[in-house]
Amino acid sequence: MILETERLLLRPWEEKDAAALYEYARDPRVGPAAGWPPHTSVENSLEIIRGVLSAPETYAVILKSLGKPVGSVGIMFPGKGSAPIVVASAHSGTHYPAALTELSDLKIADFRRFEDAAVDKLFSFVPNFEIPFLTATYARVWVDLNRAPDELDPAMYYDSLPAARADSPRVQSGLGVIPRYIAPNLPVYKSKLRFDDVKKRLDNVYAPYHAALFNTIRAHIARFGKNLLIDAHSMPDLPPDRLIKGKTPDFVLGDVDGSSCAPEITRFAAETLREMGYFVTVNLPYGGAYTTKHYGRPAQNSHALQVEIARHLYWDAEKYEKTPYFDTLWHHLCLFIDKMRRFMQD
Repeated sequence: MILETERLLLRPWEEKDAAALYEYARDPRVGPAAGWPPHTSVENSLEIIRGVLSAPETYAVILKSLGKPVGSVGIMFPGKGSAPIVVASAHSGTHYPAALTELSDLKIADFRRFEDAAVDKLFSFVPNFEIPFLTATYARVWVDLNRAPDELDPAMYYDSLPAARADSPRVQSGLGVIPRYIAPNLPVYKSKLRFDDVKKRLDNVYAPYHAALFNTIRAHIARFGKNLLIDAHSMPDLPPDRLIKGKTPDFVLGDVDGSSCAPEITRFAAETLREMGYFVTVNLPYGGAYTTKHYGRPAQNSHALQVEIARHLYWDAEKYEKTPYFDTLWHHLCLFIDKMRRFMQD
């Protein structure tokens, strides 16, 4: 489709536009305001044209007087998506309610180490592909969206609980849906909680997130006949006794030992990342948590793949800021999602 006005022409991006795209996209005042990093070279801009700006209904804005692109625009049609994929980031929320600091002796800086820092920023391009992107608003320490709603620790509450899976390994380690610890011997709360207050968190934060995820997956299966949920997370460096080939993998893909995702999807995802030069493992040491297990039902054409990204690749935990490699990783993830999108369309 081509749209034209007296001054402007909207047309699909072409590879020959790479130099013009780089000319304005390298400006640090342009990209970050839209959620993407400045382009680093003409070759980088060409990659973005091929991998991101080739998405359906994405157009170059041509200023006729100059004869070259001066911007980009995407046209979104209600109910239209480009592929049976959903991307979710359950642990990148950064909102810390005032009630949390009143209930705890810890500081916000302590809680931030518990975040999947900036994973939502790493995948900020996803809507440009017309792919649904669900992200947490509230911090993981307030409600952990990657847990079952009944993974509750009775010892944390004054009152009795209606139901609690107290024998869950994650509850036993203090990492239930309402975390008890953010690190060994570092409790979140200074006293017990009242379940009536916690229930409001589950009703107002947990339930809407999973309702949206469930309904989106169901709609995709109804429309496309299948769906792939990419459950995006980040991970700290592994301790010395858990290193793999002497180091922390760059990516760990989890499909619950083959039970949450068709093997050809997992294999294609791993090969795609390895071709970019990353050290990738599958189900080692992380196979997938609640979200992957709950929504991954290949027999019903609902696939779920957990993607853990090594935090040291893109994040300086001490300074709480991006590392210089963040932009490169962002671009690689653009290409990764584009290839997964095309794979799932076949």
